[in-house]
Amino acid sequence: MKGLPDKLLFRVDEVAGICDVAGRTVRRWIAGGQLDFVRLERGIRVPKAALIKLLRPRRNRHRSA
Repeated sequence: MKGLPDKLLFRVDEVAGICDVAGRTVRRWIAGGQLDFVRLERGIRVPKAALIKLLRPRRNRHRSA
């Protein structure tokens, strides 16, 4: 995705900055299963693919029933 740093894993604070939300929000997304993560010795990291999936606009998000 254009504009993302060239790295594979992002810290929670980095994801928060990219998404313009608080770190607490990112942790809520992780806890709620909305954002995939990996746990490392030094904390939680979000894979780039998971971040791209989160940022990608969802089709039919406001679809009428």
